Amino acid sequence: MENEKKIDRADFHIHYTDNTVLDILDEAKEKGIKYLALIQRLNIPTNVGKNLELGKERGINLVLGVEFSTKILNKYSDFIALGFDYDSQNVRKYWGEEEKRENNSKIAKIQMKFLEDLGADFSNLSEENKEQLRTLLNGDIVEKAITFCNILTSDTSNSEFVRYIKQANMNDWNYIEKKHPVNESFSLKDLEAKFIWYTLFSTGREGHLAIEQLSLQMSISDVIEDVHIAHGITLYSPEGNFDLKVWNKLDELGIDGIMAWHGTRLGMTSMNGAEAIDIPPNIIRNIHKNKVVLGGSDFDPKKNDWQIGHGRGDMFISLRRGEDLFRRLKAGHEK
Repeated sequence: MENEKKIDRADFHIHYTDNTVLDILDEAKEKGIKYLALIQRLNIPTNVGKNLELGKERGINLVLGVEFSTKILNKYSDFIALGFDYDSQNVRKYWGEEEKRENNSKIAKIQMKFLEDLGADFSNLSEENKEQLRTLLNGDIVEKAITFCNILTSDTSNSEFVRYIKQANMNDWNYIEKKHPVNESFSLKDLEAKFIWYTLFSTGREGHLAIEQLSLQMSISDVIEDVHIAHGITLYSPEGNFDLKVWNKLDELGIDGIMAWHGTRLGMTSMNGAEAIDIPPNIIRNIHKNKVVLGGSDFDPKKNDWQIGHGRGDMFISLRRGEDLFRRLKAGHEK
């Protein structure tokens, strides 16, 4: 790995906050990354000009984007939008701060009531968790369900609730425990929060269904059109659950490409679970004839120990992918 890090490469799926940008860019430079995408979940990127300049200073071709989920063919899929005009109202209506706060607040209140009905107690929280709860209910947190789960597992007042959910859902606990082993960067409390989120709030579970109709239901065809108007591109991000029917429909709708790599090399399962579905090589070859094929490590400074540029340790994305991306973005801005 020591020698491998000196090979120039690309990584188009790095999660960040404003206070982690410098560390991420410095590490990317050290690992020979020449093309990089910084991604925020459901948020218009912030400090765009400053961050682009910081990337330029380090010799990195930087692009910023948004990760989001929406339904297509009656199932939820993940997508990433890159390189659009960040001030465009066409995209701000989906991911702008003011535009989302009211909806976030409504969803958080429904999620809190759902958890209280199951036995969770929010009346005796620590001061830190009280502040987190206030922030949630004000609509200032995008990833609401996992934040609720982190509050529950980090607060002793809900130890019995966590134990009850675990005992009632041992199959889920065994699955998550196997998939996300505890280590120096992923504690038992993190594991319990991930488990409660999976059991109660993942797609199709009771907590997810409780807020599904209230959530802003984006039409992917509208998003693709609006991102194009804002001179950006949109990509399907299957993350180990590739669906050929979904892809064929997205191709028909004019999506720009696919995120093929997700933390590992092509041909390997993107997730540790047996249900992961890789993208067949012949499909990738056909897509690459007319579309952008990207991918990345899914590095998150708060959530996992996957490596920038290497993912789980075996990912390599060549500079050609970055060249393809920037050609496509340049063409979109010249229209």
